[in-house]
Amino acid sequence: ESVERMTEIYDVSLMVAESVMNICSAGMAGKCRLVDRVIVTGSLDPIGLHSLDLDWSGVEADTKGSRRPTQLSTNEQYSIRQFLTREKAAKMKKDCIDLFNENPDICAMRARYTQEFMYIFAMGYQNYAQGEWQAAGKRFETTRDMLGIEDGPSKALLDYMRRRTDPHMGQGFYAPQDWNGVRIIDHPACITDEA
Repeated sequence: ESVERMTEIYDVSLMVAESVMNICSAGMAGKCRLVDRVIVTGSLDPIGLHSLDLDWSGVEADTKGSRRPTQLSTNEQYSIRQFLTREKAAKMKKDCIDLFNENPDICAMRARYTQEFMYIFAMGYQNYAQGEWQAAGKRFETTRDMLGIEDGPSKALLDYMRRRTDPHMGQGFYAPQDWNGVRIIDHPACITDEA
């Protein structure tokens, strides 16, 4: 399984592996949320999966756009290339976190993911990782519906805990006895019905 496949399992637009998180600035890493620790097919070591939460429905597409002249003179082409090169250089000097904090489109795409939501999800994730699935289930049920849209990682973890809970244990969620906080993705209970 690949990190790209994880975007489908957790229903997120952008999934970031732990190896990438390790090279991000602290500010940029703080914009992502840990959604699971997994062992993927062909690997022996668990990796952390982080979602970079962006709600594209929070921005409107620019459908007007400026029409480009059909033919630009050589001088116009040169001027445009120089301008774009300067703009690119200026952006490359900034830390990504500045873009996340200042760009109005990115701010709009992140507005739905409040500090309260992130805090409750993080508490639920800690409960989940530590095998306290009753408490995790309550928190993920809250975060699943807290955004005004269904939160994919909350739903995915609830579905996984539901599939892994022994039905003889009664109501609620119970971690398996062999639970170590790491989900094995090729395990049959990890694959959703749609997969």
